[in-house]
Amino acid sequence: MIVECQVALEQGVQRIYDEANAYADLNGGVCHGMNVLYGPPILGAKVMVVSIQGGGRDRKRPRKTWPPELTYLNKAHPFGAKLVKDFQSAGLFDILSHSTVATNIAFPQAPDFNQWRKRPGAREWLEKSTAWVQELIRMVRPVVILTYGSPPFLRLVGRAKRGMVEQTKLNGTPLVACDHLASRRLTRDARSDAVARVERLI
Repeated sequence: MIVECQVALEQGVQRIYDEANAYADLNGGVCHGMNVLYGPPILGAKVMVVSIQGGGRDRKRPRKTWPPELTYLNKAHPFGAKLVKDFQSAGLFDILSHSTVATNIAFPQAPDFNQWRKRPGAREWLEKSTAWVQELIRMVRPVVILTYGSPPFLRLVGRAKRGMVEQTKLNGTPLVACDHLASRRLTRDARSDAVARVERLI
């Protein structure tokens, strides 16, 4: 039964990849690539990370399917290096490596999210991406959702995040929200608090 559910999840995620790529083709493509997931889909993942948007300056082709392992484990990835450090400090590196699914609220990559939002078609992309992320959450059924940055929280919960770290629920699933790891106002204590809350919930 578990194997069948995992297969169904993978089929559902691949469908979203196909839909997102088809949408990109219909709307002139994406300049800097596109991410649906940053690693393989895992049914009942302990943690599901939802960040803002993948950064990108080089021209890249959109991914057609998920990467074989979590991209954030590559310490050359700026966001990933900080995420690894936080999870290691909390003794959760194994959870990050083997039971974390990651996505972003805007699938197309761009050098700057705020500048990207001003581009024609960005609003529609954001609406489509949000709907796909909501579907991914329903399919993955994570134990905890961990959002980074204001946009994912606002799009999923429907209101602004309060403070650097906030804990709430999304359709019954615990959600921990933290400022983005690149935020200048985010303190080390707040970063630790966010991951500590995740640890208590899993």
